[in-house]
Amino acid sequence: MLTQSVVKTIPVGGVPYSAAAAPDERRVYVTKPGANQVAVIDTALDEMVAEFPVAGLPMGIAVSLDGRSIYVTCFGARRVAVLDSVSGAVASTFEVGRIPMGVAEAPNGYSLQQDRRAFRALSTEERLRLAREAYEARKRERELAIQLRRQRASGERRRRRGR
Repeated sequence: MLTQSVVKTIPVGGVPYSAAAAPDERRVYVTKPGANQVAVIDTALDEMVAEFPVAGLPMGIAVSLDGRSIYVTCFGARRVAVLDSVSGAVASTFEVGRIPMGVAEAPNGYSLQQDRRAFRALSTEERLRLAREAYEARKRERELAIQLRRQRASGERRRRRGR
């Protein structure tokens, strides 16, 4: 049963910013921007078991669908670091633009190495833009639904009058 209460606190040191779980849920990765590290928590042991160095203020984090790669946005470097989830070694980095804060891999099975379009690093400005676009799209959908209801209602009234 979900209690929505804290059952355990696992210290990772520093100031944790964001976390992501591996698909098998055996590991949780936590960014620590002030220390330029990613902490690795073993969920069976409920303790931190490693720290991976990541330069450039690591902020957002995501784990690939296969669990082999960890994507970390490097806020200070305007880059994303791709870490090997076993060794913690930086496998590659690439530039993503201003103020990368969040990161996600598309749930369509593509990995970053296969197709960079499957990956998205969002700046604060992009998040706001996308939120605005989503709001506007929902607003348009509501307006269209209202128009359709009115058209159906007026069509029903015309049919009733025509009888």
